[in-house]
Amino acid sequence: MTDRPVDSHRPESVNWLELFFDLVVVAAVAVLTEGLLTDPSLGAVGLLALMYGTIWLSWVLVVMYTNVAGERTRTRVLVIAMFLIAVMVATVPLHHPQRANLFLFAVLALRGIVSGNAMRTGRVLASWPLLQTSGASAPWIVSFWVHAPGKYYLWAAGLVLELLLVLLRGGLDADQAVEAATERAQRQRRDRRDRGQRRDRGRRRDRGPRRGIGEPQRGIGERPAEFVAVDVDRSHLDERLGLFVIIVLGESVTQLVLAAATEEWTNTFDTAAITGFVLLIGLWWLTFVYGFAGAPHTTFADLPPRFGLPLHLLSTLGLVGVAAGLGGLVHSSESLPTVIGWVLGGGLALHFAVGAVCGIAGNASLAWLLGWAVPSSLAAVVIGLLAPRLPVAAVGWLLLVPVLWQVGYGQLLRRRRLGASALTVG
Repeated sequence: MTDRPVDSHRPESVNWLELFFDLVVVAAVAVLTEGLLTDPSLGAVGLLALMYGTIWLSWVLVVMYTNVAGERTRTRVLVIAMFLIAVMVATVPLHHPQRANLFLFAVLALRGIVSGNAMRTGRVLASWPLLQTSGASAPWIVSFWVHAPGKYYLWAAGLVLELLLVLLRGGLDADQAVEAATERAQRQRRDRRDRGQRRDRGRRRDRGPRRGIGEPQRGIGERPAEFVAVDVDRSHLDERLGLFVIIVLGESVTQLVLAAATEEWTNTFDTAAITGFVLLIGLWWLTFVYGFAGAPHTTFADLPPRFGLPLHLLSTLGLVGVAAGLGGLVHSSESLPTVIGWVLGGGLALHFAVGAVCGIAGNASLAWLLGWAVPSSLAAVVIGLLAPRLPVAAVGWLLLVPVLWQVGYGQLLRRRRLGASALTVG
C-alpha cells in the first residue's frame, strides 16, 4: 500500500475514500444495539453510551484530520484508522469483556497515528485541540492494569476529560495553538535525539560507533519546523456530520427490515414495524428540512466545533437509542422490557432536546421552541416511562405523536410562506 497523498486533482476521490471509511460506523451501531438487546440492563446502557462515545470520538478525530489535511490526506492513514475502528467494534465489552484491553489498544493506536500524521501536515486546528494532543491518555493507559468495572470508570473519566479539554481549549486563538504545536514538536524532536544518542552510546560500547546514529530520524517521523493555523472547512464538516446521521438512521431501518424478514407477521408486529418506519421517515424529514441539528436555521457545522461536535455526539447517541428501542419494539410480542422502553423514549427525547439547544443557538422562533421543541422532548420522556406498561402497538402509535408534531411545524411554516408570497404577488 502506497503512502502517497490522495490525488488533489480528483477531489471526489477523498469523498469516496471517506465514504468507504464510514462503513465501519454502520457496523458499530449494529453491534452496540445488538449488545443492548441481548442484555437489556442499566449497566449495558451505560456501557453502550461509553463505547459509542469512544468510537464517535475516534471517528471525529479522523474526520478532522481529513478536514485539515485536505490534499495532503494520506490513504494509508484512513485505511489503518478504519481497520482500528473495526477492531474497536469487534472488541466492545458488551459481548466479550475479556477483549477490553484489545479495544483499548486500538483506541490509543488510532489516536497516536492520526494525531502524528495531522502534525506532519504542518497545519494546526485550534478549534479541536484533540487533533494535536491525541487526548487525555493517562486514564486510558492506567486502565490497562485495572479490572472491570473500574476499567470502565477510568474510560469514562478519560472521555469526560477530553470533552472538557475541547470545551476549555477549543477557543484558543491561532497564535496560542501554533505555539503549543511548535513546543510539542520540539519536545518530540529532543526526545528522539536523546533516544538516538543513548542507542549510539550503547552500540559504541558493544561494537564501536556507527555513522549517523544519534541524529534525529528524518522522513516520515519528522515534524515540520513551522506550523500554520487553519480553520475548519465548514462545507466538508457539514457533509461528514450529515452522512453520519443518515448512517445511524439507516441502521434503524435495517433493524426493521431484518425483523420483517425473520419474525412471524402478526397484528402486533405489523403495527410496530409500520409505526417504526413512519417514525424514521419523520426523523429523516426533519433532518432533510432543517439540517442535521434537526432545528430551524441551524446545523452542527455552523456552531464552533467545541460546541457543535459534542452536541452532534449527544444527538446521534439519542438516535442510537432509538435504533435499539425500535429493535426491541419489533421483537416484542406483548410489552417492552423496562430498560428498552426507557432507552427508546429517552433517546428520542435526547435527540429533540439537542435540537432545541441548537434552535436557541440559531435564533429559532420562540413559538417553535415553546410550542414544538420542548413539548416534543417532554412527550418522548413520558412515553419512555410508560412504554413498559403499555402494549407494543400503543407504544408505536404514541411515538409518532412528537415526531409528527415536529413535522407539522415545518408544514405550517411552509403554508404561511406560500400565503405571504401569494399576498405579495396579489
